[in-house]
Amino acid sequence: MKSVLSALAVAIALPASADTLGPYTDLLVFGDSLSDGGNIAAATGGITPVPLFYPNGQFTNGDTWATTLGAAPSLSTFGGTNFAFGGATAATSGPNQDGFDIPDFADQRALYRAAIDGSAL
Repeated sequence: MKSVLSALAVAIALPASADTLGPYTDLLVFGDSLSDGGNIAAATGGITPVPLFYPNGQFTNGDTWATTLGAAPSLSTFGGTNFAFGGATAATSGPNQDGFDIPDFADQRALYRAAIDGSAL
């Protein structure tokens, strides 16, 4: 009976607390080529990804999920909230074939912290 009451209390409290948070306004993105909206192209001067195959600077023939979702009226990835780099890994990535040192997850988090007040995360 005690566990049923606890579960009921949690179920009642969750929707109430979610309402007080308000709507989402930004989309914060970390990741690899599936999320990179052109960061590695900008960092390498357009060398990577190969412009012949990826003229939009992304590793896709269209927008990434992050770019598409970030274009929603209530969300934005503009203004520097997409820190994903094509070729990145969760651990140390090292340089790519063009000699560019690809920011891994820890590096992406550091870029994020540098872009804000530094006390987040």
